[in-house]
Amino acid sequence: MISSEQQAALRAQFNPDGSALRRRQLRMLEILKFVDRVCVENDIPYWLSSGTCLGAVRHGGFIPWDDDVDIELLEHDYRRLRRAWLALPNPPFAWQDSATDPAYVNPYAKIRDLRSRIVEPDPRGWNYRYRGLFVDVFHIRPSSSVWLDKAVNLYQKHIIWPLAAIQSRSVQRLAMRPALWLFQRVITPIANAFARIGARDRLRHAPGSLFTRPRRLPDVAATVRVPFEDAMLPIPAGYDSYLRTIYGDYNSLPTNFHTHSLRVDFLD
Repeated sequence: MISSEQQAALRAQFNPDGSALRRRQLRMLEILKFVDRVCVENDIPYWLSSGTCLGAVRHGGFIPWDDDVDIELLEHDYRRLRRAWLALPNPPFAWQDSATDPAYVNPYAKIRDLRSRIVEPDPRGWNYRYRGLFVDVFHIRPSSSVWLDKAVNLYQKHIIWPLAAIQSRSVQRLAMRPALWLFQRVITPIANAFARIGARDRLRHAPGSLFTRPRRLPDVAATVRVPFEDAMLPIPAGYDSYLRTIYGDYNSLPTNFHTHSLRVDFLD
């Protein structure tokens, strides 16, 4: 973890209290706490992933310049979380996937805030039913071949995404239906079946997610709770190996800070 002096300087530079970014982070933290409650109540293992895990380990919360939240689950736990979420009476946040929002085509879910609205720069998001701030919910499954995943990603990137950017809702849905059916019912199941062969302990995100860095089952088989802002949230017990696989020397601060410039309207 970086020093308190470094953290204070970064907070002052990127996300001081009252800033637009800090307000977005705190709203995403609300979503994350609710996700944690649902997972705990239903005994569903999950963990903070990617940059959110890095933020927990290195910064004790959000990476100061970051504006998204990622969690991961094993595939069967993802399905359990989806069922549990959709059974909630009047949840304050919405589960978004291609079944709950036909315009949404990613193979992972988002849990969306209903009291904010992102002004989407990408036309793929203009027809979304849910457009608030979100937590990305990724499921990982056995994967022996990065090239197989990359091949599926090409279909997602060059077939699904251009169709999703069509702005006429009726035309988009008509064009998307066969392409998405082929992706979900044929391409993905075949890719998953072949990927399991010889996978051993290697895991990757669902095909089409575009993220191909592997995870290792021993790293994520158990979790530990660590401070994240004002909460205690789970990260992989093998977080050092997990983060080194993704980022290399994750304790070193980058020389170039990648920030987003999302416009978010708060509706409350």
